Amino acid sequence: MANAGVMAATGDAAANSWRRLVGHMFRAFASGGAPIPPIPDAPTSAALYRADLRRLTAGTASYSDSKLWVTALALAIASRWKGTSSHVVDPGWVPTRMGGAGAPDDLTAGHQTQVWLATHHDVTPGTGGYWYHQQVQTPHPAAQDEDFQARLIQVLESHTGVPLD
Repeated sequence: MANAGVMAATGDAAANSWRRLVGHMFRAFASGGAPIPPIPDAPTSAALYRADLRRLTAGTASYSDSKLWVTALALAIASRWKGTSSHVVDPGWVPTRMGGAGAPDDLTAGHQTQVWLATHHDVTPGTGGYWYHQQVQTPHPAAQDEDFQARLIQVLESHTGVPLD
């Protein structure tokens, strides 16, 4: 089942995930008039983010997890340390050994935003931006969630023994 990973990954953080999935499947295939139990509420974003952070300390994080955490950390630094320039730059999927020869983005354009941010002091926003090719974008909602940022920092501090503040 395609969503088995979602149910296993959320575990006790979103215990009703499997019930929601099964409920939606029943609704999709039920005959008219068949009694269908109500679908449980969706897990909160905070519950899903907790499940995500468990992979950090377990050493089972994916590449995507690490990108989310780096983004959340950079945005947390931007909001916590006034006067500090902290941005996130998405260079795109570029043709490198990691990205592969078929990556569709421009390798040269991939680094130009970093150079631009480092050399131009009149960018808006001055800190806390998520950039792709010199354009502000909207990051994943978890990256902007202050509770998630605080939990991430707490986990990182505990894991490394290095306090951020």
